[in-house]
Amino acid sequence: MPWGVPLEHNGWHEVIRFENAGLKMHGTNGAVVRGNLVRDNFYSGIWLDSPGHNNRITQNVCLNNSHQGIFIEAAWGKTLIDNNICSGNGTGLPGSRYTGDIYAHQSSNITCAHNLVFCRGDYAINFHMYARKDWGAVPDGVARVSHNRILNNPIYLRSPTARAVRLPLGHSLATDNTSDYNVIWASFNRLLFELATDELPESEQQMTYKWDLFRGGIEPERARELAKHLPYQLSIEQWRQVYDRDIHSVLRAAPTLWTEDSSAVHLWLPAMFVDQILQMDCPPVADSATDYFGNPPCPCPVPLPTYRFSSLKSRRIFRRCGRSPQSIGLRPSSSNSPVHSPN
Repeated sequence: MPWGVPLEHNGWHEVIRFENAGLKMHGTNGAVVRGNLVRDNFYSGIWLDSPGHNNRITQNVCLNNSHQGIFIEAAWGKTLIDNNICSGNGTGLPGSRYTGDIYAHQSSNITCAHNLVFCRGDYAINFHMYARKDWGAVPDGVARVSHNRILNNPIYLRSPTARAVRLPLGHSLATDNTSDYNVIWASFNRLLFELATDELPESEQQMTYKWDLFRGGIEPERARELAKHLPYQLSIEQWRQVYDRDIHSVLRAAPTLWTEDSSAVHLWLPAMFVDQILQMDCPPVADSATDYFGNPPCPCPVPLPTYRFSSLKSRRIFRRCGRSPQSIGLRPSSSNSPVHSPN
């Protein structure tokens, strides 16, 4: 499967967008998409379309793809999305529920872990069911969004309206979706999470959400009032109290990391920013035993230099200790910065 390939500037705005991507595959089983540079594509960066199971997307850099960086559609078996870097995806259609740096619909059994996400659009990670309907691509013909896990992801929200995580409002076809152990940088007192209600009639939306709030300890009158107003967006306190999600996640005030000029967007990662990631005591994720560079995780926090991330227009992407990423078009931002020699 694709490895070490630049996938860039694909798609044409006058062609139906549902078939546009840097890489799009149907019916994948046992695919590994690893170590690719995926940027500036119209619609999706990497798109695994229906049906799909037992696939992995890992160690890719997905930048500035107009609708989604990584898109999983109608996956019913195990899918692992891990150790990718995603930034600036999903800005091509502001306000759309079908966008995100990492996005999935009609899909179950996805583990989304250890991905570094810099969100400039509406959603960093967005899993939802857009319609209740028969779906011949899955074994029993019924699409579900269940048993998905969003774990151990560093998420930086640049947009003032961005949400870190979007998951479906629970019902018979959307169960057991979890999110935890993430590090989120954003403005405090913001509604950072959202419940997807696209497939439910309005009366069912309100009834389901009202009872969720009531069972979560929200006063009945307040619950009835909140259920009247879409979209259903929650603070991290409400997300934890009502849905028992992101209990161990950490919310930090977003430092000013971005600068822009006419040719590039630059992101500076100070050592403090990285230390907050290293200090998280995250549980291991099955089948994801190495980091972005293919190295085993560090046994303890190590001192790291300031990182620099900028758009691929300047060819300077990401800098950290570990193996050299030149094979996928990455290089250190400064020639005099200390680097561990490749093993």
